[in-house]
Amino acid sequence: MHRLTEYGKARMHLISRHGDLLLGAEQAARDPYGSPPWRVSTTTVRAMLVEAGYAENAGVWAATPMATLSPGWVLHQLDSGVSEETLEAVWVEHVELLTAR
Repeated sequence: MHRLTEYGKARMHLISRHGDLLLGAEQAARDPYGSPPWRVSTTTVRAMLVEAGYAENAGVWAATPMATLSPGWVLHQLDSGVSEETLEAVWVEHVELLTAR
């Protein structure tokens, strides 16, 4: 799950730097869950889950961590005073909880 953890940290870093652009793409889509940025990210997370042995319902499971990687959510948290480091730490915990067996 190291790759998934690092992916999430990198995505949060990207959002903290270019969030307005990513948020615009998310908001412009009629269906944000069908937008190209969401599909690419979800496919990436899904592939990492499958690789780690979580193949059953991987598409549904991939959407769960993606909610915390949404540009709107990350920007809201940053604007509310939550640091990028705290968001990354919560992401790591999220992945650990999601993948605990």
